[in-house]
Amino acid sequence: MLWEELSSRQLGKAAEDSKGVCVLPLGVVEKHGDHLPLGTDMYIGRAVSKRASELEPAVVFPYYFLGQIMEGAHYPGTIALQGETIFQTLMKVCDEINRAGFSKILIVSSHGGNTAFLNFFAQSMLGTGRDYMVYITSVLTFRDWQVKELQQKYGEIDLASGKHAGLKETAIMLAIAPQLVHMKEQDPALSVSLERSEALNQKDVTTGFDWYGKYPYHYAGSHLGATPEMGEDILKFHVANLVESIKAVKEDVIMTALAKEFYSDSMR
Repeated sequence: MLWEELSSRQLGKAAEDSKGVCVLPLGVVEKHGDHLPLGTDMYIGRAVSKRASELEPAVVFPYYFLGQIMEGAHYPGTIALQGETIFQTLMKVCDEINRAGFSKILIVSSHGGNTAFLNFFAQSMLGTGRDYMVYITSVLTFRDWQVKELQQKYGEIDLASGKHAGLKETAIMLAIAPQLVHMKEQDPALSVSLERSEALNQKDVTTGFDWYGKYPYHYAGSHLGATPEMGEDILKFHVANLVESIKAVKEDVIMTALAKEFYSDSMR
C-alpha cells in the first residue's frame, strides 16, 4: 500500500491492517556514475519496499531522499544537506507518520552512506521519550545462500554491498527503469579504487574523506555484464529479505516493552 495513493480515511484503515507498521524507504539523490540516474538509490528502495508490502501488508511512505550524502557534495545534482538538518527532518517525518496512526516505523535504507547516520538516529531515540518504535534495516544485504545461488547462475560476480553504480545497482535499474540506464556513457576503468586512504584504513583509522579518496568519480565496481534478468533475480532476494523484516517488526513486543521500561527508569 502506497501512502500517497490512499485517502485520509483509507490510511487509518491501512494502519490497522498493517498492525501499525509503516515502511520508510530512505535513499539519497547523488551521482551514480555517468550511466545511472541521480535517484537510483531512491528508486531501488521504493521498488523493493513496494513489492515487499504487496506480500506482507504494510504502508510504504512516499519517496524520501534526505539521507546522508556529504561525500557526494562535489557533484552537480547531489542533494547534500547538513547532518542536523537531515536528522531533525527525519525526526519530524517520523512524528507525522506516528500521528497518522502508526506505532512502528521501519526505515529501509537503500544507500550505504546512510548506515552511520541511521544507527545514530536510532540510538538517539532513547533520549526522546517517543511513544513509537523506530527500526532500521537495509535493502543492500544478501543471505549467504542467496549469493551462492546468484553466482551459480551468473558466475563469480561481485555483489559486495559497498559497490556503487556497479553491477548490482545497474542490473536492478535495468529491471525497474531501463529507460533511465545508459550503459555506454560510463568508462568502466574509472570504477577501480584509487586507494588513497588505504594506509590509514589498514591501521583501522578512518576519516570522512575515505570514500572520496577511493572513488572520486562516484562509481565503484564495473557495471558491465548487468542485465534485466539479473536485476529481477537480485530484487527477488531483496524483497524476500524485507518481507522477513516486516514480519519481525509486526511480531515484535520485546523492544516496545523495553522502550517503556527504559523511559520509565531514565525519567525517575
